[in-house]
Amino acid sequence: MAGRGVRGKATTPSVFPFIVGLLKSCISFRDTTADAPAWERCRSSELPWWKALTEGFTRCRFHVETTDRTLEEVLAWFSQAMGPTLAAIYCAVGPEWITNVIQTGSSRWKPQHYQLMKKQKPKRPYLLKAT
Repeated sequence: MAGRGVRGKATTPSVFPFIVGLLKSCISFRDTTADAPAWERCRSSELPWWKALTEGFTRCRFHVETTDRTLEEVLAWFSQAMGPTLAAIYCAVGPEWITNVIQTGSSRWKPQHYQLMKKQKPKRPYLLKAT
């Protein structure tokens, strides 16, 4: 959806040294000349700016900016992604199982679920009753 932030977990810091090592295996800037023998070019020291840049990469933290999804976005996603599965479950086991899942699901709410409830202004309270 357009305008929605990226959602996901931050990458663990232990991944960055691996990525920098992979980068350095492909490209390196060293204090040498093109005329120097290959063994000398491989053993020459890295240029200071390249060393500082790659050391900075290994210490960096990966941060993914997230935005709260609106109720309309969540409803659109749910109907698109879960509608067919929900219909199949309803046909296979009936509404009792779905009702039970809904009733027990509220005990596992996380902050994003409460956020959805804050944005919603119902005209009447929602009560789920077993039939």
